[in-house]
Amino acid sequence: MLNGIPSRAKQRAKEKREKRKKARPRNGHKNNVQLESFLKTYIRPKYKAILKEAFRAYDEKKGKTHKYVDIYKIKAGISKQVFYEMLKRPPEKETLIKMAFVLEVTYKMAKELLESANYSFKNCSYRDLIFKFCFKRGIFDILKVNEFLKQHKETPLPLYGIRKKSIIS
Repeated sequence: MLNGIPSRAKQRAKEKREKRKKARPRNGHKNNVQLESFLKTYIRPKYKAILKEAFRAYDEKKGKTHKYVDIYKIKAGISKQVFYEMLKRPPEKETLIKMAFVLEVTYKMAKELLESANYSFKNCSYRDLIFKFCFKRGIFDILKVNEFLKQHKETPLPLYGIRKKSIIS
């Protein structure tokens, strides 16, 4: 710096910074807000609608004599917190599959439920093929599903909290 005049190198650096600022989109925050609203309007309502449809179908099959506590705690072995969180946003794939078995949904509805939560049945996975088979054949007993999984040396669905008597009935 000579007599208060910046050197040429400093001046070039300053010009580069100003160019970068101009090149950046000014509405970056606005794009994030738009993306969030897009996701809220398309993904989550679809998941919630399909899950509600699964519960409605279960209510029609079994009548409204059951309590939701019987579904999530006794039959699926899911905690109350996970269940209520699941009503807001999609859980892990395994939890969603367990709920689909407990709700005794068709293969088509199980597939829609998984897809709405950004999961899918993979044809390259024995585990997913076994799940597909069980949904298509109407095998909703988690113990039987686990037997099939064990026969093919796959990890069974966790049974913590599930009462064997409630699965059979």
